[in-house]
Amino acid sequence: MPQSSVARRAVFALAFLPALSGCAGQRSSTPRVHPAHGRPPALAEARQVVLTVENSSWRPVRVFLVGAVGGHRTLGRVDRGERRAFRLPDAVLQGAFRLRVSWAPGEELVTEALTFSPGTRAEWRLLDGPGGKPGWYTLDFH
Repeated sequence: MPQSSVARRAVFALAFLPALSGCAGQRSSTPRVHPAHGRPPALAEARQVVLTVENSSWRPVRVFLVGAVGGHRTLGRVDRGERRAFRLPDAVLQGAFRLRVSWAPGEELVTEALTFSPGTRAEWRLLDGPGGKPGWYTLDFH
């Protein structure tokens, strides 16, 4: 190969090297995608439904999400005097669900059927009823 064509290729490559290295430092304008939801993180977080349970009862409780066909999902435990937030699965946006707390076998409190909109923030406050058991509650949606 003649030296002049090798020199031209070297000059050509060196001429574009700064332009290519400048591109490597640029951030992409394409938003990242949340792996679990397939949406940009800010949008996925804005759509999430969050349930905060405040247990003002004397007994620790277990919190469940109950589907329309009877299946349930354990959300977790909330001790007396504790306040705990749970992120509900995206499935709650597709139908009616009930919330249930249980503090002993066979002793439980269940809400009416609830529907959730994207981004709902719900606060469920459990209060003692007769006999020192959770018997009353307030449920607020934001």
